[in-house]
Parts: sequence; C-alpha cells; structure tokens
Amino acid sequence: MIKYSLECLDKMAKELSYVNIFDIYCSHGNRPCIQYTLDGEIKIITYAQFENVVKHVADNLIDKLGDINKGFVAIKVDNAPEWPALFWGVLMAGYKPFLIDYRHALELTQFFIDQAKAVAIITTEQLDIQNTLIIDANDLILMDKRQILDLAALPIPTDSTPGDRIRKYSWGDEIALCTSGTTSTAKIFTYNGEAMSNQVLSARQVIIENEIICSDSPKRNLAFLPLHHIFGFMANYFWYSFFATSMVFPANKAPSSLLAACKEHKVTHILAVPLLVNNIVNGLQRKLSKEKKFKRFMFNAMLKTSLLCQRINPVWGTKVAKKLFKKSVLSNLAGDSIEIIISGGGHLLPETLKVISGIGYYTICGFGMTETGISSMERNKSLKKRLASRVGAPVSCIEYRIVPMDPSNPDVGELQIRGKSLHSGVVKNGQILSTALNSEGWFETGDIGRLEDGALYIEGRLKEVIVNESGENVYPDELEDYFTELEGVTQFTVLGISKGGGNKYEDITLVMQSSKDVSDKEYLARLLGQVKERNNRLPVFKKLSRILVTNDSLPLANGIKIKRAEIKKQIEAGQGNYVDL
Repeated sequence: MIKYSLECLDKMAKELSYVNIFDIYCSHGNRPCIQYTLDGEIKIITYAQFENVVKHVADNLIDKLGDINKGFVAIKVDNAPEWPALFWGVLMAGYKPFLIDYRHALELTQFFIDQAKAVAIITTEQLDIQNTLIIDANDLILMDKRQILDLAALPIPTDSTPGDRIRKYSWGDEIALCTSGTTSTAKIFTYNGEAMSNQVLSARQVIIENEIICSDSPKRNLAFLPLHHIFGFMANYFWYSFFATSMVFPANKAPSSLLAACKEHKVTHILAVPLLVNNIVNGLQRKLSKEKKFKRFMFNAMLKTSLLCQRINPVWGTKVAKKLFKKSVLSNLAGDSIEIIISGGGHLLPETLKVISGIGYYTICGFGMTETGISSMERNKSLKKRLASRVGAPVSCIEYRIVPMDPSNPDVGELQIRGKSLHSGVVKNGQILSTALNSEGWFETGDIGRLEDGALYIEGRLKEVIVNESGENVYPDELEDYFTELEGVTQFTVLGISKGGGNKYEDITLVMQSSKDVSDKEYLARLLGQVKERNNRLPVFKKLSRILVTNDSLPLANGIKIKRAEIKKQIEAGQGNYVDL
C-alpha cells in the first residue's frame, strides 16, 4: 500500500517550502523517526517528539546569533542521532544550513566558510576558523545521545497543530551542499524550498511503479552514508524521512557494527555505495572459498535456483532466496529484514549485483550529483535489467539527453540533465548566483552515459576517458568489471597513466590495493597470472598495458569512491609505494 505516502505528496504539492516539508514530518505522529542503541536498549524518538528537539536547537541558535545576518550556517558534524535536529534547527531559526564534510581539512573548511560568507559554523571540533562564529554543537544540543531523549519526552501541546507551532518561527528556505575537491575545484550549490520540494515530489512516479522502493509499511533506514553528502542527505535522510522512515544510527561505521545494527533494529532499507556492497560480497566469497567443496557446490546450486526464481517473478523469487539463505548466509550478514539495497555514487560490479541479489537482498542502482540531486533509480523489477547495472529512467521532473563525443558512436556521450529539481543557485564570494546551466537550460554533468529503452547506463567520467594508440575511447568502469575477485585485492581501479616524453597517449593501467605482502614474489606471480588471464579476454584496444599493486590504501572521495585523479597525479609524479608488474 502507498496510500499514506501519496497523501503526504499531495500535502507537499500545496506549498513548496522547507517549513511545509517539516510540517509533514511532524504529522507522521507516533511513527518512529530516529532510533539507536544506548546502554544495551533500543531508543526511539517519534516524529511528533522530534518537533520539541528541533525547537530546542532553534531557540539556542537564535540566542547565540541574536540579530546577526540571516545567512549560511555551516554544519560540520559527523552522523549522529542529533544531526537531523541541527539541520532543521538552523532552518527553523531562519538561517541557511550549509553541509560540510566533517573530515575536511582546515584549509578547505576555511575556503568554504569564506566563499559562503557563513555567519557561523556548528562543529564538535576545536577549529581555528577565521571570519565566522564557531559554535560548539554541544551548546545547541548535547551530542551524548541522552539529552535528545529528555527533549523528546517533553509534553507535546494538544491545543494546537504542529504546523501552527512551527510556523511561529521565521524559517529559512535554502540550503547549501558542496562538492569534494581542492580549493580550486570545490563548489557550493544551493537548493531552495521549491527545488527540494520538487525533488521529493518526483518520488510519486517511483513508488507507484515499484512499491519495494517505498511503501506505507514500517521502514527502517540505516544511517550509514555521510549526511553531508548528496546521496546520504537527499535520498537516505530527506527523501525517506518524508515517507515516515525511521533512521537507524549504528554505534560506529565498522562493518561489524553496521551489520549488527541491521539485525538488532531489523533494518529494511540500506542506501549504500558500491564500496560497501562490493566488500560484503567479497567477504562472503572469501569465506566461501575456505569451505569444503560440498558447501561451495550447495551455495552455487542455491544461488542458481534463487536467480531462476527471480527471473520468473522478482518479488516471489526474492522471498524464495531469503528462505534458502536465511540461516547459512543472511544471519551472518545484515539479517533477513532487508527489503532493498540502493547503490549509488559509483559503479557496482555485475558479479556483486548477481551475488547480492541471489542471496535475497533486492538491489538496484541509482544516480545523482550534488548539482542535480537524485535524478534516477532502477524501478523496473526485472532481474535481467537490475543485473545490467542500469541506473534507471529519470524521475518525473527530470530529463536526460546524451550529447555524442564521437559521430561514429551516437548512442554514447556526455550526459546532460534538465529539470525542476536541480540546484537553484551557485555560491561564490558570498553571493548566490544563477544556476550552472548552459544556454538551453541543461546541466553538463561531465559523465559519459548511454540511454537504452529510456534507461541510463553510466560509462564513466569525461575527464577519466583513456585514449591509447588505437585512437579508441576506453572507459575505466567498463574494464573494472573484468578484474574482480583477484587474490588478496581489497580495492582496485583502472585509469590512464601518461606515457611521458610528450606522448599524448596513455597506458591503460590497473592499480590494486592488496592485503597480502607485495614483496612476496610467489604471490605477485600468482596475481600477475590472474590479471593476465582476465586481460586476454579483452579486445586488443582495451587491454591493460600496465599493472601496479601496493599495500597502501587507495585514496577515497568522501569515503565513497576511489580518487582516480589523485592516483594518476601521484603515479605520474613518481610517488607512492607501487610495485610495477
């Protein structure tokens, strides 16, 4: 059933503003809003109780800032049960929340503060930031998971509606998010109430087409993704909370804690990055490789049975899969309460999709950017289409078009996006400027995509396309699918490395992070043999010309995806502890 969800969307359509969105949040009443484990007990805060928590933050912020200019207030805080109250409290107090990665170094943080001319920054750190007021988050609400419970327990007035009470405040109606990068590349984009409301309204078509993604049944969403990030904020928190989902905050981000939280709180929805999903499957396969031959045979037989059932009927087949793998596999992972995993922020390997779907975790891929919000997700239930790594057709308020780079291949090119839910402005030197769109109103994403039957496939980034002597464009994401399950390899990527000497062409290079000693010659010989065997399957113009391995961690953007550009720069400068195979 999706009746309640559709009613919420009808209310949203009447007023496109943040205050209306929060009004709808509060109207969810006694449905769980936030939950976590404290002192061995599950603690729950309802949507009705959340109003008092947010008002507490807003009142304290107003006392702190007084009559100061109602500009941006940066929030530089890690995921915590109190984080949503900080966000809404800033808006309720009349300011504009500016979400900053809590891991950003001082230089980049200062750059963002200066660009936005932020009037304050809320943080739990000791920061030497200039030109703004530094507010300890604990001065707004104690970040101890306890005061929030006391605030939630305060009486809720019965002589007025949540809407009447919250609208007594002078609300802000704009937020800002920033891209990752350096002080020369990072940018700040804003979303006003209208743009954000359209982002939410686009869910109507999604939930009508696929109730597995969202329905009226009780939903519990794992708060794993960083809430300052577009995927973590827009989809994981904002979108699902609008539909009365409870956010489950794990004790920490260690894999064991995440899986434990899923089982203890019976999490139904996981929004994750490929890194997490790939690691779950890799761990499962490593464990399976140590089992006896009969157990491996039985696992593969059950996997084939599961996938066959899902091809016949995706919903029924997923139920069959959960029964097959409940005791032997799911009990050791996230449990059997998971209804869906939505992966975004990078390329999910086909083998990973096959295994994770096969064991009973219905998994789809989606696409979005800081500049565009969430623009598509795979809504077709067909197993074949889900396993193809499609990110789906655009949501109702979004259009896609492909601008070919090569006339001989018109179906592949730069993805451009247009619609009502894109960012509403760009922040530079304290000014909110017009949107970063071209003259026709399209946002040029810099991503390479192709459209088939209305659905989008992402091939990679324009700036990461490899051009070798063949003159062909080679897409790294496509090649990475061939190099999964290599012995000892925990992370890897494919990228182009300059040949040097003024040569305009690049070596197609596989860079691997290994958990095994890269000074072990026997191991390196085995690894090289495995890579060569995969490489031989590739067309001549796509074959690797260089292979590097290291024991050092590969750099990640937002802790989500590998920074190809940083690795490329490092290798071309002759830096890093790489062994060239």
